[in-house]
Amino acid sequence: MEQIELFQSGYERILPEENENSFYYLSVEGGERNLYQYDIDSRKNKLCLENEKILENAGGDIVGSDLCGKCQEGIVYWVRTWTEEREEKMFLLDHNGKIQELSMPQQLPVAGTHFYDVICATEKGMYFWYLKDFESNGFQDNVDWQAYTEWEDLVNEKSVIKNVIKPHMTAMGELVDENGNPINGQ
Repeated sequence: MEQIELFQSGYERILPEENENSFYYLSVEGGERNLYQYDIDSRKNKLCLENEKILENAGGDIVGSDLCGKCQEGIVYWVRTWTEEREEKMFLLDHNGKIQELSMPQQLPVAGTHFYDVICATEKGMYFWYLKDFESNGFQDNVDWQAYTEWEDLVNEKSVIKNVIKPHMTAMGELVDENGNPINGQ
């Protein structure tokens, strides 16, 4: 088994190219984020999106990021910023290097929720978590939904999101209504 050289000590998610000997990964090291494509045959990394462009589009201090998946139009990734409050943004990097902000994180089906993370990507779409955060009995608590959207809907701004698993209780064990609000009203 041969070791390959990546631009960081670890990575979250890789996106393999179909029928090709390469994959994409997001390098996060020393506060910088760069998107690379690693070619297995040549054993070389190609910079696809540099830290400055990621920061410019994020519009704030990035506290989290990852790749969502690869679709016909390009690569989808998300960033979490924290300036005065938390905000998640999602972007499409197309095959020509153009970046398009996607509206899905701001159009979730339940009011007061925010995108949290990708569960997994498929050929046709992605499964993801979204949360509602609140205080319950003096403690931080949250409720999470697991949902699915197709790449075509995501990149065409249709925001068709299907809830796959709806919550019945908070992380702290409080029962919730259909909108994720604690039933006891706290």
